[in-house]
Amino acid sequence: MSIKLVKRVLDNISKIEKDSPTVRNVNVPSPAEIAEELDYDNPIPREDETREEFIDRFMADEKAVEDFPNEEQRYAVALSYWEDYQENNPDEKEISNLDKFKIAELDRNLDINQALGEDNRVKEFIGASLDYTKWNDKQWNLYKNAHLWYDKNNPRKLESYKYLFIDIIENEPYIIPSAVFVIADELNYDINSLDIPNKDIDIVVSKIEILYSRFRERFDDDSIVVPWVDSPSEGKKLEAWRCEICNYVYLGNKKPDRCPHCGVDEKYLVSPKDYIHYEEVIVSDETRVNLETALDLEVECESLYRCMEEKAENRISESYFRRLARHEEKHKDELAEMLGVSEPDLVEVECLDNDIDNFKLAYEAELKVIEHYKESIINAKEERAINVFKAFLEIEENHRDLTKVYSIKSPPYMDKKEDKNINDKEDIYKDLEIDVPEYGNKNSRIAFVGASPSDKDLIRKEPLTGIGGKIFKDKYLSPLSLEKEDVFIINLVPKVLKNKYDILRQPNDEEIEKYSDWFINKINEVNPDIIVALGNVAYRNLIEDVDYKLPHPTALYKFGDWGEVDRKVKYIEKNLEEIKKKITKEFKILKSNDDKQIVLGIVLEPNRVDAHGDFMTIDEIEKSSYYFMLNSQTVGLNHEEIFEDAKVVESYLAPVDFVINQEKVKRGTWLMGVKVTDKKKWEMIKDKKFNGFSIGAFGRRYKRELVN
Repeated sequence: MSIKLVKRVLDNISKIEKDSPTVRNVNVPSPAEIAEELDYDNPIPREDETREEFIDRFMADEKAVEDFPNEEQRYAVALSYWEDYQENNPDEKEISNLDKFKIAELDRNLDINQALGEDNRVKEFIGASLDYTKWNDKQWNLYKNAHLWYDKNNPRKLESYKYLFIDIIENEPYIIPSAVFVIADELNYDINSLDIPNKDIDIVVSKIEILYSRFRERFDDDSIVVPWVDSPSEGKKLEAWRCEICNYVYLGNKKPDRCPHCGVDEKYLVSPKDYIHYEEVIVSDETRVNLETALDLEVECESLYRCMEEKAENRISESYFRRLARHEEKHKDELAEMLGVSEPDLVEVECLDNDIDNFKLAYEAELKVIEHYKESIINAKEERAINVFKAFLEIEENHRDLTKVYSIKSPPYMDKKEDKNINDKEDIYKDLEIDVPEYGNKNSRIAFVGASPSDKDLIRKEPLTGIGGKIFKDKYLSPLSLEKEDVFIINLVPKVLKNKYDILRQPNDEEIEKYSDWFINKINEVNPDIIVALGNVAYRNLIEDVDYKLPHPTALYKFGDWGEVDRKVKYIEKNLEEIKKKITKEFKILKSNDDKQIVLGIVLEPNRVDAHGDFMTIDEIEKSSYYFMLNSQTVGLNHEEIFEDAKVVESYLAPVDFVINQEKVKRGTWLMGVKVTDKKKWEMIKDKKFNGFSIGAFGRRYKRELVN
């Protein structure tokens, strides 16, 4: 006798009891009594028997009537038997039905609107009317066979059926391979986007794998393999694990060491069948206060790490602070959800100007959080709250250990000068095969990360070429008003990878680890504000640092787009507008030398408030001036074109206040001298048609108080 079945019976009786006075007026059996009464051959649903038919048969069974004389309780037992059978015995008939349908050609697309909409081809074929309330059991069964999943608890509702993969061709049902490809790719890309219960994932995966096997046989093509394996003979089965803390579902060939979403230990990742979903967490007043305090602490820590991220002295430290901030952000989100409140905004905090001191500050903050979680575990009585406190405590203890190490010695890193010298000697990556190197603008604020290059990429020594490159340009970049040269593109593994069938494959964990130092150094050279993962492999390996994930452009070509790319590109566009706010400041020319055709003027002045209410400090101006001289020295014309005949010959920061041509120059002001070799342009400067410098740049805005 299954303890789980007994619990299910009690739960169902409890649900019915709320609305039924006849149940409230009788004694509810104890678990032991239910176990004894159920201890006979379990009734099994018959072939083609619906839920209602099974329950009706059980309700009339003589032994059931004798054991459970109360009708509502007997109904609860029947319902429990049905649910238990459906959960523990995947519908083998559903799977066997996959063999009886013919398979359409690979280039045949499934238009759901035509199949189920105006034309109603599927409904017409099963002989059903538009009014689904009048369908009989046979019609519902045929409709079920046209979908990869249906809700067994509500089999007589159209919305209970999902993922149509059958269409009617010449009055016969055909499996449409392209429809299955789309569903499989979506499943592999992000299982959380599939609107099906976790306990049904295995049955959907099994159906897809059987269909792929049929496709290989039908088209005599061994390259047709499910997205989660490299070849038909690999034999790895896709498995799912759900995080008990943040509810995230991970899909892969093996359980990860930690939840990719919130960072908790692997012990909190369980099979969907074992996952307990908490509809609503009811906590004591004391636990609620502890949750609220924990939320405040997590908000404070995230705010602190965001500040440290901005002030980091090198890209490695910046990466550490960003990762710590994202963990705290996930904790904040989960705590807010448990409390039933909206996610709080970050708060203003003060951090320091060097990494070691900031790591010391972080270490002290982590000790404070750890102490609170330890006390909360002792005082909590609710299982859900205790599990969350324990899981977050373990993560904060890891944060404590990391920040303690780097509060003594900051993380190792390589500055640009050292990096360049080592690269010139070709020592750092001499043992790595670099088939297709990184590509694009190393000053870009957005980076796109793929898994590995293609054959076409190898020919051009450039990522995202061929049809995938065209889709990338048209669907991903054009809506952002960007060209390929404007962004940074890199693969986790810069080597073309193939299986024994000479078919392109994804990199495995060992290959990704082998190239990890190369990848980290390359991405840190760019230090983008936005990282976009292209495809599931890139996303899984960078989840803590990824801002957006999109299908790889080649997957878009194979399987189409359900609107996901357009939707997320709009989010990216909005993010770019917020992060990369254009800063334009104009200053007049201070003096010019006609003989040398050199013009001198102010580029930036400290603490001068512009028309947008923005100002820059001396420190920020210093950073900007150095960055310009090291990485650009480009002079433009009206922010529209490069001024090829203008060269920077002077650039310096005013060490003290002084006066030029009766104009006061404040200490910390950035001044620049530009030589103009084009005589026509020089005459325009003399005629004051060009009368000042205007800097155009991208930056972040922060709230600061301007103190005179």
